[in-house]
Amino acid sequence: MLGRSVAGLLLVVMGACSDAADPDLIAQARSAVLELLDDPSSTRFDDSNVVALRDEGLVCGGRAKFKTEWGEYTDFQPYYFHIDRGAALPGHDAALYATLVRECGRALD
Repeated sequence: MLGRSVAGLLLVVMGACSDAADPDLIAQARSAVLELLDDPSSTRFDDSNVVALRDEGLVCGGRAKFKTEWGEYTDFQPYYFHIDRGAALPGHDAALYATLVRECGRALD
């Protein structure tokens, strides 16, 4: 009986997160992040917690590690993406970054 309950809960959770692995939207987000960087070839992505919300055109919770203009690697930095507005990283476009953080918070709430 408990096994059925857990299996049912898992199906509900998977259904609620069906957008989490939208590879096309995540690929668009990654490309937009790379356009912001001085050395895009140095970038490593950690999308273990990324959520792609297809209906909203948002990618939330991705992280990128990259070289700065001084050649030093950053720690993993959170990135956000909107299909019409592009990508936002901390320190690149503060207004867009704040807007996308808020939109992701609302969409995931």
